[in-house]
Amino acid sequence: MSLQEDTVLIDSKDSISGRARRLMALWGAGLVFLYVVIGFFCVRQLQEHRAQTEAARQEWRRVATSATGATVPQTGAASEGSPLNVSTGIRVRRIGGFSLKDAEWTADFDIWFRWSGEGVHPGETFDVVNGDIQRRDKMEAWTRDGQNYERYRVRARMTAQIDPSRFPFSDEELPIEIQDNCRDLATLQYVADENGSGLAPDALPQSVTLKRTAVTATTFQTGREKGPSGRREAVHSRLVFAMLVMPVSTSLYLMMFQALFASVAVAMIVFFVPAKYDNTRFALPVGAFFMAVANNIFVSSLLPRADGITLTNMINGLSLITIFLILVQSTISLYMAGPRGWERLSRVFDRVSFAVVFPCVAGLNLLLPWAAMPA
Repeated sequence: MSLQEDTVLIDSKDSISGRARRLMALWGAGLVFLYVVIGFFCVRQLQEHRAQTEAARQEWRRVATSATGATVPQTGAASEGSPLNVSTGIRVRRIGGFSLKDAEWTADFDIWFRWSGEGVHPGETFDVVNGDIQRRDKMEAWTRDGQNYERYRVRARMTAQIDPSRFPFSDEELPIEIQDNCRDLATLQYVADENGSGLAPDALPQSVTLKRTAVTATTFQTGREKGPSGRREAVHSRLVFAMLVMPVSTSLYLMMFQALFASVAVAMIVFFVPAKYDNTRFALPVGAFFMAVANNIFVSSLLPRADGITLTNMINGLSLITIFLILVQSTISLYMAGPRGWERLSRVFDRVSFAVVFPCVAGLNLLLPWAAMPA
């Protein structure tokens, strides 16, 4: 290699040439373009996830509010050919025991029934459709002027459709679905009692915030059953108490990814390490890479399996790509300072890379959670 060829990027005064500056600008523009492309596709994917979730909830609400049981005007005794109308409400005392991986949670709640008639005890025959009752205690019962009343305290292990696509910045709907499996719609029909239904002031853990609640009566077809005139459609009345909750997202987000963010920060230290310390230049990002992989495994163990790319996949993938780019940059920087002897150019290359990578990574780690938040 001749002196003239070596001074294409470094002139005789050890200053950076115009060509070197253009190459630096091209490198920086390439990094910015890469992060912009990543951000564009990630934000679009998160917006699609958000739209799908909202569409599914709107459909569920439409079906629930248009069902027969929700429009029964009053509670009364059953007459010939009509069901027994039972006014039913739920007040949640405490929720907790969340298991995101299994999409389960625990609910302690009071449920009451008010009806007219004899020979019927709806508190003894109701079941939790989307959970298993662990305890059922009758707390109160009375009969007055032909009106019957029963209140039960229930502890149940519930299941829910946890959406991992935007967690922890998505809101989740936690329903309690009550159904009398011993009596179909022709015999018993729930009427939602909104007066008193809701949550106790200390029902939610501090890690969860409540957005709204709703109680409604609906009907559900459970299949076919044998009747007096042959097999018929089995339709049951169902009471649904739904809570829309949201985790304390920022603190949970930092807890899940604090090790990941630390690994990226450790990898970026190499931008300030002189190229002559080649062992350090490679040891730091390689160690950070394995730390990021371990954090990815940890986060995956917390959430249920998802079909598409989730927010957590995006954050982990962004960090792994960044660490890989830092390794590539270190290789080029070491080549400049070692075989070529361009130590000044190597230092400038490190500073330019840090000035581009750091704001891009920080910006995306703010942008993606913002895009995942409910509208």
